[in-house]
Amino acid sequence: MDSKSKTSCEILKYEQFVENVLKNDLRLVLERYNEICDKIADLLKIRSVCKMITENKMKSMKTMADLGSNCYVKCLIPSTDHILLNVGLDCFIEFSIEEALKFIDKRSNLYNKSLEILKEKSAKIKAHIKIVLNLIDQLQNQNL
Repeated sequence: MDSKSKTSCEILKYEQFVENVLKNDLRLVLERYNEICDKIADLLKIRSVCKMITENKMKSMKTMADLGSNCYVKCLIPSTDHILLNVGLDCFIEFSIEEALKFIDKRSNLYNKSLEILKEKSAKIKAHIKIVLNLIDQLQNQNL
């Protein structure tokens, strides 16, 4: 095997590594990042409802509930003293509004820390992709 074909094999190996490993890792990190962003958005919606309840001293509330597939029904909440929150693994706990706000703040902080970690992972993967692409470019120039 001559040096050109050997270099071509190396280039192919590195290209496959970028496509099959690094880009897949980056896709997974970005998917997780988007999932956490969606969870933060949901928490912010709940926080705004809790604040509205406390600021307006609401004792009951009318709302629309999503049954799925964008099918909504009118609901009457007779008492706004407590709220059920999903604390993970589809386990719901009843909180007072004040407790719910504290829980939401703590959960939001944890999610924001997770976002920072994922940003760092994403940056590292992107840097690895650049390094490998530069190596491929050097090998191609060397092969000429």
